Amino acid sequence: MKNLKNQTPVKKQLIYCIVLLMSGVIAVSCAKDDEEDDPVNKPDYSFIDQNLQGEIEGEAWELLAGSAINSFGDTTTLYVEMFAMASDNPCADFNLDGNRVIFHIPKAEGLYELSFDWSENSQTITLYHDATGVNAVASEGAIEITLIDEVNGLYEGRVVAEAGAGNSINGNFRIPFCN
Repeated sequence: MKNLKNQTPVKKQLIYCIVLLMSGVIAVSCAKDDEEDDPVNKPDYSFIDQNLQGEIEGEAWELLAGSAINSFGDTTTLYVEMFAMASDNPCADFNLDGNRVIFHIPKAEGLYELSFDWSENSQTITLYHDATGVNAVASEGAIEITLIDEVNGLYEGRVVAEAGAGNSINGNFRIPFCN
């Protein structure tokens, strides 16, 4: 680009306007990126205020029992299993029959967006269909953990997740936190 001193006044004004316009575009673009990274402006997920339910491989599914435990060898993450089968002792009844929802999640309250990107921040939910052995991996939606009470043995939150046609869940859960 030539030195501005050698430019005519009209060209100087045009160059100045172009630089000013580009600066504005860059500022707006950066502000939008900041909003997307800001937890206050995260997407609004359509959590339904109901018991966690949906469908797995096209079959109706509703949470009747489940448990959250410290992940094997790691006290910073939890392993969660949820079943459509009732249990009198969900902390002892691992691997009940039937369709189930399974996920690992950080042991901290908060909103966890689902994604499948091979990073350590990737968060998914498995919708397991017992009869066919199909693991539908949900990578669209979110899990919000609202309570982790190890003293009273409670784990609460809500989920909205989808893994393609016939595989989606939405609603609230309250299950035992097992030590």
